[in-house]
Amino acid sequence: MNQALARAPHHAEHDDRAEPLLAFVSDAGSRQALSELALERDIPETLLAEGGIDDALAAAANGRHPRVLLADIDDAEDALRDIRTLTAALPQTRIIALGSKNDVSLYRALQAAGARDYLTKPLNGEELARILDSPDLPALTAAVAPRAGGKSLAVVGIRGGVGASTLSVNLAWLLAHKHRRPTALIDLDLQYGCCALALDLLPNHGLREVLESPSRIDEMLIASATIKESDQLDVLAGEEAFDDPATISPHALDILIHTLERDHEYVILDTPRSLAGQMTSLTETVDTLVLVTDLTLAGMRDTVRWLEQLGDVPGENRRLLVANRVGEAKTDITRREFERAVGVSIDLELPWDPRAQQAANTGKAMATMSGKSKLAHALAGGVAGLTGITVERRRGLRLFNRAAA
Repeated sequence: MNQALARAPHHAEHDDRAEPLLAFVSDAGSRQALSELALERDIPETLLAEGGIDDALAAAANGRHPRVLLADIDDAEDALRDIRTLTAALPQTRIIALGSKNDVSLYRALQAAGARDYLTKPLNGEELARILDSPDLPALTAAVAPRAGGKSLAVVGIRGGVGASTLSVNLAWLLAHKHRRPTALIDLDLQYGCCALALDLLPNHGLREVLESPSRIDEMLIASATIKESDQLDVLAGEEAFDDPATISPHALDILIHTLERDHEYVILDTPRSLAGQMTSLTETVDTLVLVTDLTLAGMRDTVRWLEQLGDVPGENRRLLVANRVGEAKTDITRREFERAVGVSIDLELPWDPRAQQAANTGKAMATMSGKSKLAHALAGGVAGLTGITVERRRGLRLFNRAAA
């Protein structure tokens, strides 16, 4: 037996704290099937890795003892020996082997060595689900920790120039710096986004790789795409060529959000209108959708169109309407007229402040600008209604139309 494995602790009985599933697979098709199954069952993507049985042996030597271990044996020098070693080291783990050979004799030999089952590539998600749901295996979802307490908010401007990115950047900055909450800011406009620029940061190409490769997403890949603004604020932003548009996978975006929520209390997504076709699925993923408009005729028209497209809010999710740049033009429609026309109430008003552009040009948040600013004050007070966070409220300040859920 591998000496490291010989020293690893053996677990005589099932540990409810054990990881539900640990998988090491080498081919993209199998990783994709695993990612989809993990998303359905809320199993952390970080438990799915590229690799083979050697990596499974190393994990066991390091004290990992999952309830179910899926190991790719294609590159193994002696698959039967390795399975026997894993079985001896992890007596309470159900080991499933994965390989390319469709051979009955191999299947029987692997079972004799201690494997619970053998699956052939490409991995079929339904077949794996059937095995995982067998009566002699405890339900995996029962042992998975509930989704971490992180909350996600997608901010989208109903038309160009209404200040959705300004709201995203300043909301993330306030949560991280004023409230000391671990926060992630994702700029989903990979070609024209300005969140990194507004915080004086340099974007990279890592976010594109994450959003186009759901089967490859893990903590290391996300870390490579992350730009640290501070200890409390992580920013993910890109700057791709105009003639090379990225294709954002909805599945990859789901995985990214769920993974970030485990380490961040808040995940803010600055969402371009070009993702309108994915907005329905996004509203099912995020906790809150924030629509940003201005009090113009065009803003009124497009707000109605967005509300019609989105339909009802799913489950316990929230949808908020923010009126930004209020007072910029004397021709603004009144709040009462706007609400009557669109059929919903405005949740937050943000006043026009010419220094907002000055702050963005210098890579600073509005809260850092010297002197009194109505916009900075409104943003600071609006954090509670947008996120549900508890903040001290000043007497006489009424920013939100209704209490946060």
